[in-house]
Amino acid sequence: MRQSERSMCRPGGFALTERLIKMAGIGGRETLRVVDVGCGEGATIGYLRELHPGWEVSGIDADPAFCAAGMTETGRAESLPFPDGSIDVILMECSLSKTEQPERAAAEAFRVLKTGGWLLISDMYARRREILSDGGRDAGAAGKARTVSGNA
Repeated sequence: MRQSERSMCRPGGFALTERLIKMAGIGGRETLRVVDVGCGEGATIGYLRELHPGWEVSGIDADPAFCAAGMTETGRAESLPFPDGSIDVILMECSLSKTEQPERAAAEAFRVLKTGGWLLISDMYARRREILSDGGRDAGAAGKARTVSGNA
């Protein structure tokens, strides 16, 4: 599957990734160490490596089936396998809402970020409360989504 095809597996695609980079003002930087947390098959990693060849981009995902040698490794957002202050940018696209402990995941991101580093998050939220309830069945992709006010 081509990178552009794989990007369609998540809301926003690469346009949202670019918007995050633009908002952070890091697009023109020649070297950055970037980690995509909850990277899935690594579509964003490949995209960023092509777009910014000087950046060191890698990722982690809790599902070992997604991990590809040289690109990703198995890991959880709640216990990142990186030393304190070693990462310039943590990217969490539609992954923070899927963690078991989002507060712990955010704390871990700040632990591994360098001073002045960036935590870039895009995620889903529910516009209507009824989206979050499916009569007791698994809510699927919206399983941990919250309303804009933060109430489930």
